[in-house]
Amino acid sequence: MQKPIVTIHDANSNTSIQREMTDEEFAQYQIDEKASKALYDKIAESKMNYESALSKLISLGLTEQEALAVIGRPI
Repeated sequence: MQKPIVTIHDANSNTSIQREMTDEEFAQYQIDEKASKALYDKIAESKMNYESALSKLISLGLTEQEALAVIGRPI
């Protein structure tokens, strides 16, 4: 797998260089990507659970405002 390219800009000289990530940078990049995907999946699951709970409470006869008062609003 080809490593991503890193761009480093020097504001003093207004020059930029591009290089391939080092092994250490790439290892951290992979860890961060995995953690980011896990967080995204957790947020998506939470949103689905929220919408399901809201729908069920409304189907029981609560108004949307009453259901929101019971389960709160999403972050």
